[in-house]
Amino acid sequence: QESKLRDQESKLRDQESKLRDELRDQKKFLRNRLDQEKNEEKYEEEMRKLVEKYEEEVRKVQAQMGKVEAQMGIVEAQMGKLEAQIEKVEAKIVTLDTRIAETQKEIQEMTKKLEAAQDSAWSKIDLPNQRAYAKRVLTWMRNTPEKMTLELGDMKAAEKLKEATKQCEQANKILTVTISKDGVEQLKAHIAPDEWPIFRGQKQEGCQGKKVLFQRLRPADEGRLQHTLKKVKTVGVDGDNRQCVIWLGVPAIAKSSGMNMVLWILLNNIHKEDWPSDVAFHMDSVLMVWKHNPTTGNILIECHSITLDNLNEKGSYEMDGPLVIEAPENATEVRRPCSRAGVALTTSSRHADVMTKTLMKGTHSLTYALCDPWEAEACIAMAFCLHALNCLEGLSLGNEWEKVEENVKTRHENVGGLLRFIFCYEYRYKSRLKNQRSAAERFFGPESQVWVFHVDFSAKHFIAPYINPEKLEEGNVPLVGAHEWKFLSRQRASEAAKMLEKNPSIITSLVTYGLLFQVQEAVLICALMREEGLKEKLRPKHWEWYDDPGCGNRLTPQNRLRLDPQLMPRGIEMKNPCKVFFTGRYLQEDVTKLKENVLYLSLGWQTVLGEFLSVSHMEKKIFVYQVSTKLPKEHAFKEDQLKKFRACLKLEENGYSVCVIYFRDSSIGLRWDQAPTGMAVAKTSKSVKSISKGAKEEGDSKGKHLEHVSLTDVGATGYYVRALLQPNKNHKMAPAPWNPRKRPSLKKEKPSGTDDG
Repeated sequence: QESKLRDQESKLRDQESKLRDELRDQKKFLRNRLDQEKNEEKYEEEMRKLVEKYEEEVRKVQAQMGKVEAQMGIVEAQMGKLEAQIEKVEAKIVTLDTRIAETQKEIQEMTKKLEAAQDSAWSKIDLPNQRAYAKRVLTWMRNTPEKMTLELGDMKAAEKLKEATKQCEQANKILTVTISKDGVEQLKAHIAPDEWPIFRGQKQEGCQGKKVLFQRLRPADEGRLQHTLKKVKTVGVDGDNRQCVIWLGVPAIAKSSGMNMVLWILLNNIHKEDWPSDVAFHMDSVLMVWKHNPTTGNILIECHSITLDNLNEKGSYEMDGPLVIEAPENATEVRRPCSRAGVALTTSSRHADVMTKTLMKGTHSLTYALCDPWEAEACIAMAFCLHALNCLEGLSLGNEWEKVEENVKTRHENVGGLLRFIFCYEYRYKSRLKNQRSAAERFFGPESQVWVFHVDFSAKHFIAPYINPEKLEEGNVPLVGAHEWKFLSRQRASEAAKMLEKNPSIITSLVTYGLLFQVQEAVLICALMREEGLKEKLRPKHWEWYDDPGCGNRLTPQNRLRLDPQLMPRGIEMKNPCKVFFTGRYLQEDVTKLKENVLYLSLGWQTVLGEFLSVSHMEKKIFVYQVSTKLPKEHAFKEDQLKKFRACLKLEENGYSVCVIYFRDSSIGLRWDQAPTGMAVAKTSKSVKSISKGAKEEGDSKGKHLEHVSLTDVGATGYYVRALLQPNKNHKMAPAPWNPRKRPSLKKEKPSGTDDG
């Protein structure tokens, strides 16, 4: 401001100088004129006027200069105050620097003390207390467990569960609870008298319900467990033929919890025929060993304080039985184990190949068994058991079961089947949501490296490797390679769909990982629900509609329907739409009780017929939405499933019909010379897989006739719809070391090629 005012002052002085020059010129001019005309009176009048004008201008300039001087005084006063404040701030900075230096010294001293304490801490471990716990564990793991069945939602049975738990705790037994819904087993809960061993570790410090161990009942989970037991109980000689099984998966899916089952079965069968006589368990620098004494026939219990690094050193401690390891969260590498038998441990998909690279070397065998996120039905069953045992207090999930169930569904939809962020405190759940939003911009970016051994920060908030039942090894073993990539939930897929507007190039990566159909499904849901953030061209009014030509008939331009957006099927153009979730693969409800403007979705990813459905009572139709990257002929519906679908909704009793809306991505192309045929229904009990891969019009590879008929032949109708997803072939993503869709080789050298993920 001072500088501006000085500039103004300079300009005013220039104006004064110009005025003086003009006055001088005018005087000369007038003198000459008076000399010429000899008119002194006129000369004096002109001179007087010029003097008055000059004096007026001078007064104005002086007035402006006075204002400028006043403003300069104010600025100087403000500058004085600012200088005083700057001096105070500088003094505070000096003080803070001094405090920071002192604090850093204190931190260094405390770090040294902590490191020293950590080095000597395990020498001060209460080994007698650990030994007493190991003795209690052996007792209740070897006792025959009690069993009971719990129907989901039955609060009277939940009260009986509390009583049964108390009785088993007094008897020092495990209570095995089978949680079922409508007669279908959902989950097993093993309630112990004390905390399960792995739940006592530092990694599980925030775990809820540490006495409860949940067991999934899928064939893949049983296959992984039996495969692990078979491998680790094989005894080698001097380390030869040692079997090592590593459970691999994304974080927060209870991999470590599953190792409790391995330890339980080993201890329950210790020294039995074809079972080892020694079992060891290592966690948090504590090694527990259960040994059979051949002289007395008793089981001896030993406890040692030894770190994992020291345990890996050859000769530090030798044992003949299987070793179950709970590796620390910050473990960078697990080296050669000391056990002459097998080793079982878990690791997350965070550079897991680097952490276990040493275990790949040598003569012992190493296998990776895949673990995947939990399905919504299992999470609900888990929540019901924990709610009945009062293990959910403080988690902001609600007090009444209906509220708990609703909140668990919501959390599962938002974060997926990650137990750590479903059964957690509210602040941790919200922190996860915040991280998901920050990771969205980097999803499948140029720096992303996503494969089964490493799912980076941006991708782990969206996708995970899931077990594919069709790729399981003999015995239903889910080894690495028997997986497919999926979004953690539909909500995560919807977020990816909304990102197409800003970054359409991610479609290429979605195709690479087999995720395109899930994004298409999410696009369809967002479009039907009228959600914001979706590309305008993906809205229903831009869809291309075709009438189903029938099984075996080609789709032609004549099948194109010119639908007025105002005249779309009522099941499509919903007003104020909302979503309703149901459990199971069929919606079991009277069709007349279903509501219009509602999209009904299964909590699981796949239903038997289509992905989701809606209803129009005016048209008396159930609209089934099928999203696929395949041709309709290769995705034939099964007649028996269609019959069950109708029976569950009581369609025939109420006079309702089925209308299938088959969606395909326009990027696949629609050439009329190679156009797809109409939708088909397979009148056989053979699987869709056999139809799509081996079936012909006259029969399959085994010679059994597979009859395909049109939807109209079974009392249904259909539409063929093309959405406008377009991939960007110029998108490039950083290649993964190995192809994420293939089982990795365990050779030292890593293959390279154009098909790398």
